[in-house]
Amino acid sequence: MARGRIFVAIIVAIIVASLELAMPGIATAVAIDPAPRDTPAAVSEQILWASRQFKKFAGPLGLPSSVATKLTVCEGAAESLAACTTAPLAKCTQALAEAFTAAAGLRDSEAPASDRASGARLATESAEALHLLHTAKASFAQGHCESLIDEGIIPARVRLLGDGRTLRLQPILPLRMGRRYALEVIGATPEEKIAASKATFPRANLQGIDLPRGTFALPLIQSLPSGEAGPLDRIGATNLLRRVEETVRSSGTTTTPTVAGLQVQWPRSMESSDFRDLRFRFTPHKRARPDTTLLEFPTRDDRRSLQKIREELHAQTCVPVQLEMVADNDGRGLPDGELYQGTIRSLRADPENPEFAQAPKVTFRLALPRGFHAETPLVLIVHGHSGSSERALQKHRDDLFRRGMAGLAIDLPDHGRRGGNGDRFFDPTDPTDPAGLANYLRQSAIDVIAVVDAIQRCGFRQPNTWEWKPREVLYLGYSVGAMVGLIARSIEPAIGTTVLLAAGGDLPGWMMLHAPHKFYPKLLSCIGGPDSGVDCLGDTEACGPPGLCGVDPFGFQLGEQFALPFAWAAAGGEPLAFAIERTGPANSADVLIFTGGNDYTLHPLLATRLGDALGLRIVGPHLRRGPGGLRVQRPELGHELREDPLVRQETANFLASRGRQRPWIPFP
Repeated sequence: MARGRIFVAIIVAIIVASLELAMPGIATAVAIDPAPRDTPAAVSEQILWASRQFKKFAGPLGLPSSVATKLTVCEGAAESLAACTTAPLAKCTQALAEAFTAAAGLRDSEAPASDRASGARLATESAEALHLLHTAKASFAQGHCESLIDEGIIPARVRLLGDGRTLRLQPILPLRMGRRYALEVIGATPEEKIAASKATFPRANLQGIDLPRGTFALPLIQSLPSGEAGPLDRIGATNLLRRVEETVRSSGTTTTPTVAGLQVQWPRSMESSDFRDLRFRFTPHKRARPDTTLLEFPTRDDRRSLQKIREELHAQTCVPVQLEMVADNDGRGLPDGELYQGTIRSLRADPENPEFAQAPKVTFRLALPRGFHAETPLVLIVHGHSGSSERALQKHRDDLFRRGMAGLAIDLPDHGRRGGNGDRFFDPTDPTDPAGLANYLRQSAIDVIAVVDAIQRCGFRQPNTWEWKPREVLYLGYSVGAMVGLIARSIEPAIGTTVLLAAGGDLPGWMMLHAPHKFYPKLLSCIGGPDSGVDCLGDTEACGPPGLCGVDPFGFQLGEQFALPFAWAAAGGEPLAFAIERTGPANSADVLIFTGGNDYTLHPLLATRLGDALGLRIVGPHLRRGPGGLRVQRPELGHELREDPLVRQETANFLASRGRQRPWIPFP
């Protein structure tokens, strides 16, 4: 019953949050696709989000109605930013500054704990809106109207934690792997810059990661005082952050993740003027100025270790993969082809981890259409969580056969015939083990690379009958298999045209939908009024006037506390980091990302982040396109969108045409 309630609660909370986030022109409340993070349109969306949230909850929280009224001028932000000017937004800037001051005042007051937490949330959103507006103004002054990124200088996304001093700074798009960057602050006094520089962590250096104990946990302790956050398991949440902290500290790396960002402790409580006057950005180190640099750091190149493993695989003696003919589920052979199974040896992603087999064996099923030949393309199919090669192949086999393609589906670790005795070394749906999730995705990517290497170099052998070495390998991944495909195609140049179903990037973004609820059960609560803090899940009218039912502010804060530490721990398997690092022929191979607008497993925002990393721009409702890539959202479908016959047909058409036949989608 408890798990069922949590599941329902998560769905309800996502719907509520999506209703708050929904912008004009979006077909449904959940099927959202915000503008790319590097565009002025994204700035306007954050301004509208912050101003509407303040206006919505100002009355219930007793915040000045005059400030809420002034924020109405921000409704025209989109037009001004689209015209490459911030001049008309002077009044909006002032209104946002007043909103921040009012919200921060509530956060630091003696009001009930729930109201203070709501003030902290409104301050966080107002601060980011002010910072982005200031960033856009500087970008426009340089003549850059289409993107906030200039010659590799990437603005920071600024999140102010509940203590009023701790900043979590994340690049709005992933940094490049294997480069050197500087975190800069423009507009700070020399004294502020020196103090902030000393309090910027984690620090990557030749000795490892400098991360003082409590760096991640202390802001949580200060933001969520003991006994004031209701049913919060403060000890459990703090211990989790300490474990993540130790994972990062003992990782052995000397570099910084390209997606995670950094934490800065400002020397004093931050004011609205700070977010109007300061600009934080990640700059290629040769372009950074010493007087504005808080920290220089090298970025991780998580491809190197995978490329080394690929080289080891390629150096192994080539032996054709032995096939065993099998019957279909009904006990008969295929009427229009042949069905086989076999195993392919892989290598370990983490040689020091005893949980991984010394030499993993990847089990697979292979379906060959009648009359296959050397030119018959092979589609490598990778299932999602709780799937199997058998079910995945059966799902897509007929559509592939009709278009003259063969299909090979593999079992991911702990799935299908690799499930062993049912014991698991890792649950990829566990939202409190970011490092384990990263290792799982890396191991799965290596398995994919091992399979591609074996079938391309060595081919298949049916004893005493024939040998076949496919000349072309296409890719079809679903859910977890889609994430694995993003990593594998950045390493393996032989992977061609790719379709990613129910795909998503941003591992911390996915984990933040679930991890906070392990330690805090409330998702919706009354904001303001006499029932402030009371759980309103299942009865949104339960809040006494002027209170309103909304996303619980303590749960929100917990997500903010977890996000950056989780991003550091999950860095080695973050799909967003690999998405922009493409290799060889994969540079010219098209990729189709197919998502569902009502996906409660991998929220649509996670696919949006992936589209941003791939440089896909909005070209129509539920449609993004960019160099070599296309993202299509079916707003009425959920995570199981592959059950839709049209999705499977369009997937096969895209693969068979090598990306030339674009999907036709009957949007409602």
